[in-house]
Amino acid sequence: GNVLSDSIDRAYYGVTSWLPNGNSFYYIRFPKLPPGAPGTDKYLRGVCYLHVLGQDPDKDLAVFGYGVDPKIPFDPSDTGSVIYSPASRYLLGIINHGVQNEVTIYAAMPASPESTTLDWKPVATTDDDVTGYDLKGNTIYLQTHKDAPTYKVVATSLEAPNVSTAQTVIAPGTSIVEQIGVAADGLYVLSRNGGFGQIARVALATDGAPGAIGNVTLPFQGTVNELTTDPRDPGALFGLTGWTHSQLIYAVDANGTVTDTHLKQLAKVDMSPYTSSEVQARSADGTMVPLSVIYKKGIALNGSHPAYLEGYGSYAIVIDPAFSATRVAWLERGGVFAVCHVRGGGWYGEAWHRAGMIGDRKS
Repeated sequence: GNVLSDSIDRAYYGVTSWLPNGNSFYYIRFPKLPPGAPGTDKYLRGVCYLHVLGQDPDKDLAVFGYGVDPKIPFDPSDTGSVIYSPASRYLLGIINHGVQNEVTIYAAMPASPESTTLDWKPVATTDDDVTGYDLKGNTIYLQTHKDAPTYKVVATSLEAPNVSTAQTVIAPGTSIVEQIGVAADGLYVLSRNGGFGQIARVALATDGAPGAIGNVTLPFQGTVNELTTDPRDPGALFGLTGWTHSQLIYAVDANGTVTDTHLKQLAKVDMSPYTSSEVQARSADGTMVPLSVIYKKGIALNGSHPAYLEGYGSYAIVIDPAFSATRVAWLERGGVFAVCHVRGGGWYGEAWHRAGMIGDRKS
């Protein structure tokens, strides 16, 4: 609980990884703006540094980022971070390209986790359509929508990475893969069928080779969020909520048993008078678009009640089913609340996202 003397300015994104010595970490820092530069330039030309506690930040070693390695191209708006995992000898160098979902990945195997000599090797480019990743041993797992609009999970060796020949771990299907995370007992995979979450666990060998897949039975149907794993511990933590069910935090163990952690309590609101339904609405071009409707049980859904409708269609963002206590004030007075999951969002995966992108203005 002691406040240390270390103070680092222009580190807007915080620490990307602590190293196992507990004395050093990687973080992203941005250069000082010259006089007269636009304020928006504060987020350009970021560099990932290694900081040792007690050391002058201006003397920290640049390890990844804009202008650090001439063999690794960075645009000014790119942000590079270094990720350490206690489950692997490798470090990952991740390049986030502005607001683009797809990332570029490099890997390096230092002589020790604290080594300052890093020889970065390419793993994945934006053409590989990777949006999520984790690693164990010599294996990296990638969440990608390459030739898979609902996403898939593949695995390749970091000794000789090749995404094009990577082993399929979770094949693309009707459910959309949203997140992956390595735990001591396996790889946890969060997916979504429409707005409702699902969790699977893939058994992993010591070297990271994937094995059998098992599904986790959830306490109720809703949105799974905040899936958290630690490669040193078995199991996972996750939040679960819905349109008419406030969030609770659950733990799943290596046997697949789910228990309430009691880290959160149910909202003190009686939700038994309310319900929700998932329907389809016909868009102007005839496409059927998913629509979530939340309302008081028994009311006539015939236009006689005021309705609050919202929607968002960009960046593959999804407005997930989630509880709101303030929304009840609207529902208890007979109001209807609805969310339209329009194209441009990610309700049906990457194809749904791209269907809402700007097209040819001449067409």
